Amino acid sequence: MEENNNKSSNKIVIIILAVLLLGAVGYMFWSRTEHQKVVAHIKDEKTQLIENLKSEKARYETLEIANDSLQTEYQATIASYDEQIAELSKKNDITLADLKKYKNRYWAAKKKAEKLEKENERIKKENELLKTDLETTKADLESQSKLASDLGQEKSLLEGKIAIGARLSIDNVQIVAMKERSNGKLKLTTKSRTTDVFRISCLIRENLIATSKELDVYIEILGPNGAPVETTGNITIEDGTVVEYIDHTSVLYEKEDLEVVSAINVDRKKITKGVYTANIYLEGRLVGSQILQLK
Repeated sequence: MEENNNKSSNKIVIIILAVLLLGAVGYMFWSRTEHQKVVAHIKDEKTQLIENLKSEKARYETLEIANDSLQTEYQATIASYDEQIAELSKKNDITLADLKKYKNRYWAAKKKAEKLEKENERIKKENELLKTDLETTKADLESQSKLASDLGQEKSLLEGKIAIGARLSIDNVQIVAMKERSNGKLKLTTKSRTTDVFRISCLIRENLIATSKELDVYIEILGPNGAPVETTGNITIEDGTVVEYIDHTSVLYEKEDLEVVSAINVDRKKITKGVYTANIYLEGRLVGSQILQLK
């Protein structure tokens, strides 16, 4: 009876041990399966994280950066992505703790990059506004410059017209020959052999645009051969021609009609028959001429 009880107890122990063994084997299989799932999950997360890092890096590499200061910060962020990609690619035995650490680094870098991107967009908009303002200012300056140029041209044209309008002119140019009597009085003559004096006269016309000033009046007398009858000096007129004059008179011009008369003594022995020309010069210009026929 006691022997049967012992056998029965042994069977129960064996059954219990068998159940425990089966449970242990089952747990080990389940644990291994779960571990494999965790490893696969970590591997997938790691691959996805690397892809995210590469994508972020590529996006920021193509951005147009507004200034050098931001460019430096962007380069640092891209370098951070490169560093994380290199570390993750080399790390084969990564744990969940490691993965969490890299994810935190990724999100920190991404947050910083997004902040830089917003700042970059703000600066770009400001630059665009500045560019628009600059272009507007440039256009205004060009417009003002053109206006100033046009006004300068108009001023020069007006000054030129005023200068032309202010030029003096003469009328009633006359040249006569005169002989000197024994009593010193002068008498008109038309004969070359009795000519002692050429009397030249003209009227300087009124010009209200001109200024009151002292004028130098130069008279040139050319003989029948085209050469000066006599010379007392020379001047260079505005076209560069050198004129040898026989008489020079200074008069005060006050913007009103002014008659000028010159009596020029000549040597009658040098006066021959023919046509004589009197030329009158004012302000460096030939302003009037008249001829005289002597017999």
